[in-house]
Amino acid sequence: MRRFSMLLSLVFLSLAPFLAARPVVWNDATVEKFGKFVEQRLRVDHIPGMSIAFIQGDYIWADGYGFADIENRVPAKAETMYRLASVTKPMTAVAILQLMEQGKLQLADEARKYVPYFPEKKWPVTIGPLLGHLGGISHYRNYDKEGHFKFHKNTREAIAVFEDFDLVAEPGSKYQYSSYGYNLLGAVIEGASGKSYGQYMREKVWNPAGMATIVMDDPQKIIPNRVSGYILKDGQWQNSEFVDISSRFAAGGTRATVLDMVRFAKAVSAGILLKKETVRKMWTPMVKKDGRQTGYGMGWAISYSGGRFLAHHSGGQAETRTLLWSFPALDLHLAAACNLEGGSRAPYLQKLFELLNGELLENRVYAKNESDRILLDTLQKIFESGLAFYIFRQEVPDGDVGKAFAYLNKWLNPKALAMKTEELEQHLKDGLHPVSGNAWLLAGAYMAQQLAETNGVSALKEYYVKGMPVFFSDYLKIQINQEYRISRAIGGRINTLADEWKQTNEAVIRNLALEGFPDLKKAYEIFEEHFDGKSVYPDYSERLSDVIVQAALGDKRKRSLNAAAMAAKFYSKDMNVHISFALAEICAGHEAQASNILRSVKRIDHKRVINPLRLNSMAYDLKNKGFFKQGLSLLKVAVFLFPKNADLHDSLGEFYFQQGNRVKAEEFYRKALELEPNSENAKRMLEKIKSGTAGN
Repeated sequence: MRRFSMLLSLVFLSLAPFLAARPVVWNDATVEKFGKFVEQRLRVDHIPGMSIAFIQGDYIWADGYGFADIENRVPAKAETMYRLASVTKPMTAVAILQLMEQGKLQLADEARKYVPYFPEKKWPVTIGPLLGHLGGISHYRNYDKEGHFKFHKNTREAIAVFEDFDLVAEPGSKYQYSSYGYNLLGAVIEGASGKSYGQYMREKVWNPAGMATIVMDDPQKIIPNRVSGYILKDGQWQNSEFVDISSRFAAGGTRATVLDMVRFAKAVSAGILLKKETVRKMWTPMVKKDGRQTGYGMGWAISYSGGRFLAHHSGGQAETRTLLWSFPALDLHLAAACNLEGGSRAPYLQKLFELLNGELLENRVYAKNESDRILLDTLQKIFESGLAFYIFRQEVPDGDVGKAFAYLNKWLNPKALAMKTEELEQHLKDGLHPVSGNAWLLAGAYMAQQLAETNGVSALKEYYVKGMPVFFSDYLKIQINQEYRISRAIGGRINTLADEWKQTNEAVIRNLALEGFPDLKKAYEIFEEHFDGKSVYPDYSERLSDVIVQAALGDKRKRSLNAAAMAAKFYSKDMNVHISFALAEICAGHEAQASNILRSVKRIDHKRVINPLRLNSMAYDLKNKGFFKQGLSLLKVAVFLFPKNADLHDSLGEFYFQQGNRVKAEEFYRKALELEPNSENAKRMLEKIKSGTAGN
């Protein structure tokens, strides 16, 4: 239930809200609509409590839903204090870059210059690569030990946890997400500034950003509005394990509100914390030595969502899950935090974004023909990266635009696409990276520039709704420079597909509320009317897959199967749809049908959408949400599909053991040990079963 309205508390927060222009669409009716969506989704996701916020321009809003403390029935609200986990990393990155701007460090400096007690390694560990997880520093090596510390650690003790680990690779050569790398950066901040991490952050980052509540998490201190954290086990909430997170201080050691999260993003975007040119550098994906980007800048993940530049970061640890989105070109920043380990956040922010903007976050294209799918998937990358870059930066990036178009014409022509070789696949992937000269980004940004010069920059934003095919067909109408032309063979196919797309990408489709428990009969009729006989149309496969899963987990099995059948008809080439269909069959008690579906997927799944890890995770998710029998059925199917996978056998042994079937448990633990002789868990469980000491 929605317990707290931010609109009633902003005076307390000294933000003068009623002087700020509220987004036109964000009225009482929209707030109520969003609240109903959140409440319904929280029930199906089994999330106890969540707080959500956004800031756009000078207007800020936040609200809480569900409970911050189940035992005492304390409602979640805007001021609820969550562990931020890895959303701390962008803040640490900002501090490092501030110190660079102040001349107190250089990104090329070795970390040991400021942290002399950090041991010398095989290769020098410098500051710049650490910001992008390219520093060679390991992540957790033994989470059973490193993830469960109970006692408070200072900086020296936190560094000691990993200081003797060997580097995982030469710095710059491998992306290895590393909280320890960010702890080392925290120590660098202390060494370069002469202040403790918390003191520096308070004075130079948090206070200037207007972050009124953020603190370094400390279990001994009184922290008003501290949230209680939970895990979900067998359909029941349990208290999270107590973990002192001081060992992760600069990587994930903070606690704050969602309001502080969006204030931080706003301060970064507005140039309050860093110079504009530094922010641009921070929000540029870093590049490995092989010439391929990582998708991660300096403390931020970078995406081009639907043609919009998006800097973002998620966080997860004991007690919490968090998510921060920043759309600087829209001056829009959104945040969500929940108190369930493993709880989803993205669907909530996606819905919020779409309500605020009145348009889909992503308006993607589906094609029935395989060659068209390859073409359109690649054009989508060109469109999203180029449009997002140009709208955000108002420029075309440095590079050889002519070579970019030559690359496009070579690898997207019909003859090349028909070959479907591994070489083609690699070149299409490389189009996003410097190894190709950033071909897709350059070509897309140049096209955006030309369209802006013809129709105005504001007209570019219309392509969020018009869609990618119209972007390309419009460019084909104005292309003049021979060096920057799309070939006739490619252009002819684009125009044909764009003509069909214009017939199917209609408002009645875009306005369908495909979430939660929609009117599937109405949706089916609309899809059938607009999509039948067409080769390209809007891709709602992901949204339908979500409906399938939400309905299945919401005990609406018939609705789930109906959504699955609808998705399979209109998006038959999407393997994720079929995996969701199999889940619906499992939840309906149809194990054989699920097995047949997944066998078919495995047979034709060249991209390995289906794999043991995914099926194992799905089974445990079912179990934790109270669907033990269905999770067991899915694992049985998974073992049949992947008979050589030790982890699946081990998991099936665990499920049978929990069921009380020790004979079957022993059978599958033995098979797991046969497949993986070093499996300590299988050895331990077999010994317990043999001795009769293990309880259920």
